Amino acid sequence: MSNVRKTDWKCQKCEARSSNSAYFCYSENDTRDKSTQKQLRDESNDDSNSKRFKNSISNNNDDAGLSKPSDMSELKTGMLDLQNCIKQLTMSVTTMSTKLEQQSQDMNKMSTKLEQYAEGMNKHVTTLTTQILDLQERNRKRDVQYDMLTQRIEKLEQKALNKNIEISNIPDMSIDVREIISKITEKTQVTINNNDIDKTIDRNNITSDKQIDDILSSTHKESGVAAFAKYHYALFCIIRERFNFKVTFRNARGWAGTLGNSSFRLGYIGIMQRNEADIGASASYNRLNRFAYFDVLHQGWKLEAAFIYRLTPNIGYKNANGDFFTPFEKRVWFIMIGICIILTLSWICIECAMSSEENKFQILFIVPINVIGAMCQQGLESSPFGISSRVISLTTFVFSLLYYNYYTSSVVGGLLGNTVEGPSTVDAIVSSQLKVSFEDIGYYKILFQYNKSQGIRQLLEKKVLPYRDPKDLPVYTNLEEALPYIKKGGYAFHCEVVDAYPEIAKQFDVAEICDLRVVYGLLVSELLNFVIHKNSPYTELFRIAIRRAVEVGLDRHILKQLQPEKPVCSNLYTVYAVDLTGITSALYFLAGAIPRWCPAALSQGRTSLPG
Repeated sequence: MSNVRKTDWKCQKCEARSSNSAYFCYSENDTRDKSTQKQLRDESNDDSNSKRFKNSISNNNDDAGLSKPSDMSELKTGMLDLQNCIKQLTMSVTTMSTKLEQQSQDMNKMSTKLEQYAEGMNKHVTTLTTQILDLQERNRKRDVQYDMLTQRIEKLEQKALNKNIEISNIPDMSIDVREIISKITEKTQVTINNNDIDKTIDRNNITSDKQIDDILSSTHKESGVAAFAKYHYALFCIIRERFNFKVTFRNARGWAGTLGNSSFRLGYIGIMQRNEADIGASASYNRLNRFAYFDVLHQGWKLEAAFIYRLTPNIGYKNANGDFFTPFEKRVWFIMIGICIILTLSWICIECAMSSEENKFQILFIVPINVIGAMCQQGLESSPFGISSRVISLTTFVFSLLYYNYYTSSVVGGLLGNTVEGPSTVDAIVSSQLKVSFEDIGYYKILFQYNKSQGIRQLLEKKVLPYRDPKDLPVYTNLEEALPYIKKGGYAFHCEVVDAYPEIAKQFDVAEICDLRVVYGLLVSELLNFVIHKNSPYTELFRIAIRRAVEVGLDRHILKQLQPEKPVCSNLYTVYAVDLTGITSALYFLAGAIPRWCPAALSQGRTSLPG
């Protein structure tokens, strides 16, 4: 472009650029038509514009001709710069294309991997879908089986309810209730054994709610009634008096168990599980499978059931100190026998070396007799003459003095001191000579039927199942019948100790009380549960009532009445007489020695006779 300044240029509105420019103006008083004026004005403007364009072209040509060398250099420089920019741009485009190609390759690889991952995910989803469908099918089959079992149980329950007979209301008491229940099971086609029949029969002669109330409210021992049942019934009476409601009892002899080969629960647990009673008047053990059916109202009674027996000399000697060989251990006896053999052989060798050939045969009999006499502190048949023989005999007498001192002191101390404790565990009772009996309450039969532990099986095989004389104490009996046998000795009776202590205090003297031993372990000592059906509307109300009774001391008062203390032994020590079993081993030892001594004595007597 030209750098010449145009001095003859003026504003279009002031005056024209050249003399050829035409400027048109009009006044407001002009009478011409407005459209005509506008057209004329536009035409004049077009002419002026065309003239100006031509003048500018001519001016540009003149300027270009004047500044051509400088413009060419600038143009070359600009062209070079442009080439450089084009090269850089080309390189940038090449670099960008390379990067784009690499990115496209990476994208292709990523897409390939994504496709592989997608295929794997599709396979996993297909597998999971198949497994879910399989599980759903299995669950459907299990639901069908569960529904079938539920229907069978419901039918079984309905049959049992339809055939429910109150055994205690049968007027002819000579009829055996087992025969009646057996006929019912034959008609209902239910498998049941005698143990289940025993658990389903209520206590005989229970015909009214008043009778149940009298039995459970009494403070003395009732046959077939557990002590913890009375405690929980006392708590139930507190609730009844607090809320003032009437009660209809349903008596059940057993606590738990199942009906034959079905899952139908029997006894107290079955009644509470099926919500056939609003609240229980007895107790329940702590079992994990029961918490889903019951709510616990209170835990206050600790079950303490144990074997009770009287310690007698034969039991003490058999199981503790007092036997003929008991003061020394077996290895001590073997060491003593070995020392005696060594002394005997040494003595024989010395006597044979100092004697003639004729006396050697006599030495083989005389020396052993001398050693036995020295050990028994009875002297020697003939006094030894040699120094070596005298040293050996003196050593034998000193050795016998030492062991005899320890032996006699152990025997006398065992008889005078009260160290004989007798069996102290359930396994020791099973291995002892004691005959075992149990209180006639249902939970013992349930224990033997459903507990398959090694100790229970040994107890069953050795003490419960073997045949017992009809005149002997039965396996299941009452406390009143068992106490005379316990007093006599040789019998262990398992029951709640709080039931036995008052009767023992009445019937046993001081020495017999001191001889009593109590062995726990068959039943776990634990707090029992006072229960109500799960999610019962009465749960919180009854809990508040029980808690209030505990706060005011009614719970402690009931426990003090129903849990008497063990009778106190007032003797300082007890002397146990030596029984025949204590010297049996010694008698066997003497009996084995008599056949050897008698021929020697007879032969010696014959040789000493005259003529």
